[in-house]
Amino acid sequence: AHMPIIRDILYGAASRGANLTGMCKALGISIEELNDSEKSVDFETAYQAWELSVKGTHDPLLGLHLGETATPSILGLIGHLMQSSPDLLTAYQQVCKHTALATDMFRYSIESFKGQTILQYEPARLWVKVSKVSARQAVEQAMAGTLNVFYLLSGKHVKPVQAEFVFYKQTTVTEYDRIFNSALKFNSKQNALIFNTADLKAKVISYD
Repeated sequence: AHMPIIRDILYGAASRGANLTGMCKALGISIEELNDSEKSVDFETAYQAWELSVKGTHDPLLGLHLGETATPSILGLIGHLMQSSPDLLTAYQQVCKHTALATDMFRYSIESFKGQTILQYEPARLWVKVSKVSARQAVEQAMAGTLNVFYLLSGKHVKPVQAEFVFYKQTTVTEYDRIFNSALKFNSKQNALIFNTADLKAKVISYD
């Protein structure tokens, strides 16, 4: 995973009470390295960043909460491609096409049929096997982050028809209801946001 992803996780956790210095020390990286956008970290360091952040914040829904403030910059060059897209649908297609530039731990995909478009989020199988908790956090950050990035790109609160999660339902779904404002399905076969395709035709403000 490239460093901007790790930086956003750790700084986000620090803003919620976690010890940034302690987390960096545990991961074997310096605070200065967090700002090196050309640097990448290995698989183990990436998922441990999530584990340490959840532990440090005592927030089992940290991924959701970090996603609420996500910006295109977390994806580096891909974020610039999104900002240069004509509409939200094309912007997400850029993510699907170029994800490997940012990480090989996660896969984005898209399907459209009968007037609806499904945005899919799939962590690597090994990740789920080794650290299911951190994989869930990353999925929920990406899904909640999609909604905030869509708002930043278009100026519109585009909401899904349904949000689906492979993982089992948490004790409370209040935060999921608030963030996704749509029908929810847990223990699903996919992590996905389902939109009316017409809503994803919203124009990107910065399109050039």
